[in-house]
Amino acid sequence: MKIDKTLNDPVKIPLKKHWLESGLIFWLALLSFGVFIPLLGIYSDDWPFLYVFSKAGYQGVIDFIAWVRPFAGWLFAIPSALSYRSFWAAHVLLLLLRFGDALLFYWMLRVLWPRHRGSAFFAALVFVVFPSFKQQALAVEYFPHFVLFGAYFLSILFMVKALDAQISLKKAWLYWGLSWLLTWGIFPLEYFFGLELIRPVFLAAALRNHGLGGKRLLSQTLRRWLPYLAVVVFFLFWRVFIFQFPSYQPGLIDLLRADFWQGVLTLVRQVFSTLGLVTFGTWLQVFTFPASLKTLLPYAVLTAAALLPTIWLLRRTAAEEAPPAQRFALEWIGIGLLAMLTGGIPFWVTQFEISLNFPWDRPTLSFFVGAALTTIGLLNLIPQRWLRTGLLSLLIALSVGLHFQNALTYYREWESLRSFYWQLTRRIPAMETGTLLVLDGTPFHYHVDRFMTPVLNWIYAPELKTLTYSYSHLGFYKFEDTYLKASDPGQVITRNYGTTRFETTIAKSIFFTYNPPDCLHVVDSGSIYQYDYADFSGGFKRALSWSNLGLIKTGAAPVKWPNFLGKIPGDPWCLLYQQADLARQRQDWEQILGLYQQVTGSGLQPRNPLEWAPYLEALIRANRLEEAAVLTAEFKSDNERNALCAWMEKLEGLGTDIRRAALVTSGCRAP
Repeated sequence: MKIDKTLNDPVKIPLKKHWLESGLIFWLALLSFGVFIPLLGIYSDDWPFLYVFSKAGYQGVIDFIAWVRPFAGWLFAIPSALSYRSFWAAHVLLLLLRFGDALLFYWMLRVLWPRHRGSAFFAALVFVVFPSFKQQALAVEYFPHFVLFGAYFLSILFMVKALDAQISLKKAWLYWGLSWLLTWGIFPLEYFFGLELIRPVFLAAALRNHGLGGKRLLSQTLRRWLPYLAVVVFFLFWRVFIFQFPSYQPGLIDLLRADFWQGVLTLVRQVFSTLGLVTFGTWLQVFTFPASLKTLLPYAVLTAAALLPTIWLLRRTAAEEAPPAQRFALEWIGIGLLAMLTGGIPFWVTQFEISLNFPWDRPTLSFFVGAALTTIGLLNLIPQRWLRTGLLSLLIALSVGLHFQNALTYYREWESLRSFYWQLTRRIPAMETGTLLVLDGTPFHYHVDRFMTPVLNWIYAPELKTLTYSYSHLGFYKFEDTYLKASDPGQVITRNYGTTRFETTIAKSIFFTYNPPDCLHVVDSGSIYQYDYADFSGGFKRALSWSNLGLIKTGAAPVKWPNFLGKIPGDPWCLLYQQADLARQRQDWEQILGLYQQVTGSGLQPRNPLEWAPYLEALIRANRLEEAAVLTAEFKSDNERNALCAWMEKLEGLGTDIRRAALVTSGCRAP
């Protein structure tokens, strides 16, 4: 490609300048995403990556994700290697990546609009804290996204540098080549495919800085864009006709085929809805404040720590340059809207849901650039400088506060997950290979069964060397019909994900439930919970006969608590309850009575009165009916009383006289 040496020199990339601006960008990133790093664990999709890496190394991760991301495996392998030993390392790396991307975005805007340093800085601040995406805690899964974000910005910067009339032709070609190679970053992830479609806009802005205009600007832009366009066309051909759609299907095509004009109308509605959600809905949510006074204090400290330096530096920056012209503001609004329109293409084509809630907020990553430009463009329409900088400072500070509240939900889930596995290992010290743990619903927001299965195997089968699991979690709703219609205990259930495999039979199932603050409950057709448990689905109750508690090795020593789950959670009531429930399965009534003495001596109380059941049964079988009557008084509501009476009527192995006396003293039968 011939380089036009008549072009004026472009603005140099300010790598060594504006330390205050860079420092504030880092400070906001740290406040938003760094405060909770010591308290965060691993979540959602990250678990399978870590597990696969631990068993099969780098190549294993590449193979695991190849079915849906054939060119991205190495991008997932790197953070998997870091997180495998130290969870915090991947979180720190993603924090630095987000800061680095914001810095590159700032430099990119500075060289494209050299007279608007302030607006470029403001847009970078919006970029680094933009609160539509709330999955920063998934450090492994989103490492590739932020790497490729940076690759795109670098590609634009190299493209601009290649226009520098002061460098040699050889160096110009080198910069063009680097810029073009980075364009291939759309192959590992299609998220930023839409940004490639606005590259000619950025290219035209760079050429305009060299004095080009009119037809010459248009022709130079198109000519220099052609090599990049070729990559885009090849990507579309590969994605549609070769690789096709292994996961999400092009639902828009089906809509258009069924009713073309109705499909078009649906698309238009989705586009406007998404643009409104990303631009205005995102900022409206920052006005959500903590409901707890305990949370309000750190929230206020963080927002103040963000607000004060931001408003100081924004006022200083805005005062150093002339107010932005309305034409410039409208230009950025137009480019921002265009960037969002192109950014949404992959998701509108597949009819992928886009929202501000987990997990559907991840497509909003594609709108970051457009949203930042549009936000600053709209603010630049405000004539009063103090109002512009004040409003932007407030939005940024409240965004930091929203990220704090979001990180708090991840911290709480990590604590809940740790408590879940601590209780599980006390209640199920060991189990038969091939056991399937079936859960009715989930208390977790960021975990489903296939993401929890690696943890289960790390705990109960640490010796495994292959990707064939020994145990698996299962959400009951996924196989509800299988359980309700099954008559053959040998009916096979298969659970495969990527290159991980699991196969068992329906007879090797243990049903359980976990609804904090209640304890974890292992249940079967003899459990008291089936009579009064609001969160049991009807199908789950009917399928309880398949719950095989005989798979639990009741006499085994508990499995070793894994180091990666951190310190042992402290919940005295649930710890003793799990021991008592396990002893009940062994029919070790003496042990339960001993645990009962610990409970009463410590003044412990359950959150759910039904958790008195193991102790109550031990007292009844020991014919200590007066003490049992004291416990039955804890069952206060009608539902609890009905559950108590129904359960006591069906207790096995009780003599007729003892059963009748127990029912009478509990008030379930008339004297």
